[in-house]
Amino acid sequence: MATIRQKIAYNVTFSATARIIETFLALVIVGLLTRYLGKSDFGDYITVLNFWYIFSVLADWGLYSITVREISRNSDREKEIISNAFTLRIVSASLVFFIGVIASFFLPYSGQIKTGIILASFGFWALLSSQVLMGLFQKKLRIDRVAIAEIISRIFQFFLIVALIKYGLGFSAIIAVVSLTGIANLLLNLWFAGKFVRIRPVFNYALWKKFISEGWPLAIAAVFVMLYFRLNILILSFLKGSDAVGIFGLSYKILENLIFLPAMFVGLLMPMMSVSAKENMEKFKAILQKAFDALVVFLVPLAGFTLVLSDKIIYLIAGKNFSESAGVLNILIFAAALIFPATLWSNAIIALGKQKQLLKIYFFGVILSVGANTALTAYFSYTGTAIATLATEFLVTLLMFIYLKSEIGYRPLLGRARKAIVAALISSVVVWYLGKAVSTVSVFVSLPLLLLSGIGAYFLLLYFLNGISPKELVLIFKNADNEK
Repeated sequence: MATIRQKIAYNVTFSATARIIETFLALVIVGLLTRYLGKSDFGDYITVLNFWYIFSVLADWGLYSITVREISRNSDREKEIISNAFTLRIVSASLVFFIGVIASFFLPYSGQIKTGIILASFGFWALLSSQVLMGLFQKKLRIDRVAIAEIISRIFQFFLIVALIKYGLGFSAIIAVVSLTGIANLLLNLWFAGKFVRIRPVFNYALWKKFISEGWPLAIAAVFVMLYFRLNILILSFLKGSDAVGIFGLSYKILENLIFLPAMFVGLLMPMMSVSAKENMEKFKAILQKAFDALVVFLVPLAGFTLVLSDKIIYLIAGKNFSESAGVLNILIFAAALIFPATLWSNAIIALGKQKQLLKIYFFGVILSVGANTALTAYFSYTGTAIATLATEFLVTLLMFIYLKSEIGYRPLLGRARKAIVAALISSVVVWYLGKAVSTVSVFVSLPLLLLSGIGAYFLLLYFLNGISPKELVLIFKNADNEK
């Protein structure tokens, strides 16, 4: 029987590997769409997705986080909690998405965007309904099932997009594929979840009341997160139009794919964090420290390599017509680096049962986001939007840290972070120098080679700096077969 640590390591490794594959497919799809749709229609595509991201948050009501916490603390009621949470999610999602479709008719969008909003509603409803099941997979330490569902649905989407482009079926057909992909993902996750719990519609109103009463602070916090994380594209679309949204949206899509890693990793730790926060504060702090170290090891080289390779990354994904997106990516990669610890610390606050504190933090984030985006976007277009996004993430992350420090005396040790920064700086310089040497080689060949060289150099340097041990490297792969 593998240990809990080994199970987590396996799930992280499997999911990270699967995420690399899924991200690759997602970026290939983005590349196909940018070349097929162009800046303006791709901007409309991003606007449609952003619209439903906003309404998805309104339907969440903190249900996912509360579900993870409750099934972690009440294993004997697992089936009851999951079934009720899933039923409540279906009801809330249906109501909110109906309101969203009606609301879209009163917004100053083109007919193409409004049609896209209607077509995309079914897929986002399915994805939102599927999300509450993630708590079950996290508790069982079987996030690999989620990863498999993601890859299968993404492959399904890829082939449909290729077919639609081949036959020139246009914008609306592409949005319809988004819905079909979401529905496929929901069906796969329901099938996988059935291996652990038989989920059925349940209307336990006492439990629903508990979900709602305890979830409302998270619901409001999620709305605030949505406002500061999604309002930027909405403001950009109103002030600068579809072309600017297309340029910014490409880099933002890359950001969205990158921040899955901390969400997945911290999600696996959430059951242990919830229990230790209640029973053993020193153990809780130890979990936070180890998680922080692990996140730093990955986020530092991520930022460094992106900075020196951003032009190649954008060219590989979208071609020369989106070259302006490289500058946006250089700014947003630092926002991504801040989101890594912010994801850990926000979940730590939830595990402590202090989710109401997140309301205050996200409220200040919203205030800064609205003001900064309105002012900077008006003068600097998509570059201003990127700067405003970075400033907002910095404020929110800082406030989370300040709260944890004052509440539980949390102060992360930075020894490993310093070593990771040194290793990342040196390996990034190596990648930059090698990039100059292979500047005439096709980006389709040079970029993968440069990334592999950089990753190899980084971990080798980190090893010699005692920033990572052989035992930790072996643990990542050990007993993986036992978990399949």
